[in-house]
Amino acid sequence: VFIIIGVYLLQSTSTPKEKKKGLQLHAFVQSFAYVFLLVGFIIMVHAFSTRSGHFDSRHSKFGLAVFIYIFFQALFGITMAYFPKFVFGSIDKGKSLWKFHRITGYLFLILVWVTAELGIRTSLMTTYMPSPNMIAGHWVALVLVVIGITGRVRLYKWGLGSPPKAGHDSLEIIQNEQQQRSRSGDLL
Repeated sequence: VFIIIGVYLLQSTSTPKEKKKGLQLHAFVQSFAYVFLLVGFIIMVHAFSTRSGHFDSRHSKFGLAVFIYIFFQALFGITMAYFPKFVFGSIDKGKSLWKFHRITGYLFLILVWVTAELGIRTSLMTTYMPSPNMIAGHWVALVLVVIGITGRVRLYKWGLGSPPKAGHDSLEIIQNEQQQRSRSGDLL
């Protein structure tokens, strides 16, 4: 749920001030979500490490892949937003990669929901599930998430189509501030 909120925080911004605040909130909420994923991952590995079917389900395999994916997705986003000169050589090179972080973020969101759907179908869940309607509930939730997120997708931010006439992206705002600080001699 926090991952969806983190995505939505950036989608609903329009002014430069909102975009800057949205990026900060996005980073905070996604970091918070990663901590929850880490805790859940550690608990599940510990809980199932004593059983003989460890990492046999599609849910566990997808979960491991998603866990690794989010680490690299977060690393990619952090380097583009806060260290573009150091990592990519220039702010412009970092900005040119931003659309890939956005696109892979949406892919990640889909993978998270697929992993959750696979989790509800594991033998452990189906054995102790209070109602078979929970599976249908997951599909309904997935459809609602897709509708909510895709309704806010701006294809021009992926490099497809032309952007609206006014406004800047949040990465540009942060990088302009970094340039101003570096010109004045201030450290980050």
